[in-house]
Amino acid sequence: TIGVATCGRKEVVNRMVADIIRQSELPDKIILAPIDKDRDVGELNLPEAIRGRVSVLDGPPGLTAQRNTILKNVENSSGIILFLDDDFVMHKDYCKELRSLYQKNNDVVGVAGYVIADGINSTGIEYDEAVSLVNEFSDLASERLKNNGTTNGCNMSFRLRVIQQSGVLFDEKLPLYGWFEDLDFSAQVARFGKVVNTNRCVGVHLGHKSGRTSGVRLGYSQVVNPFYMWKKGTMPFAEMAVNVGRRVSANLIRSTYPEPWIDRKGRVRGNFRAFLDILTGNDDPQKILKF
Repeated sequence: TIGVATCGRKEVVNRMVADIIRQSELPDKIILAPIDKDRDVGELNLPEAIRGRVSVLDGPPGLTAQRNTILKNVENSSGIILFLDDDFVMHKDYCKELRSLYQKNNDVVGVAGYVIADGINSTGIEYDEAVSLVNEFSDLASERLKNNGTTNGCNMSFRLRVIQQSGVLFDEKLPLYGWFEDLDFSAQVARFGKVVNTNRCVGVHLGHKSGRTSGVRLGYSQVVNPFYMWKKGTMPFAEMAVNVGRRVSANLIRSTYPEPWIDRKGRVRGNFRAFLDILTGNDDPQKILKF
């Protein structure tokens, strides 16, 4: 089952779902979890081969809540749930390779695919360019699995049996864009088996800029969310410190000559607000809902 949480990007998600027709092996189901069905999805114009596989669910807003809506409505406990961002373009053999990986590796409970290009680090990648990039990736290399216990939220999958038996859900205390919700979730699942990165499930993340959170909110989450995860036990202190330090440093350095697509000054303000809240014991990931 492919699960997609989406918000305010009707054209993007429609194109993404229609693109799944390129898969050499189609998924059994595709579940969309928008905030508002009409605004975020609308009337899907899909190829007949996948039209009957798609369902659109109602549920509370926020990335973690929307993904939980998907998990609570998946019935096949013996299957795989593949979470994709609504601007992710898969290689034609992605689903085929993913099925094969889980079938061959019974100890694997989570998988992150290989992102060959990520538009989040630039102005973004156009859909046609992304399709060209994955089509050029015709010869997949010999399989290499890296057991590092983490996933990339734009394309990550898990064994449903493990999730349903353990009761693991996405932490809804990480609101809105849910910064690091992927690492928090995969850390919980990794207690029950291997969470690996593979080089054979390939795709491109377009990095579409609409529908994302503000610079101040994101800056706050960049500091407070890892701190919250450290206290919770899903992120080691050293990893938390490195992640926070790397992003705060980047925001400070680049705020003098920011990229046009990034609100660096807003992120810096959010970073410092987060540090102040941590020092005074008032830190809470959900405070961004009041910004």
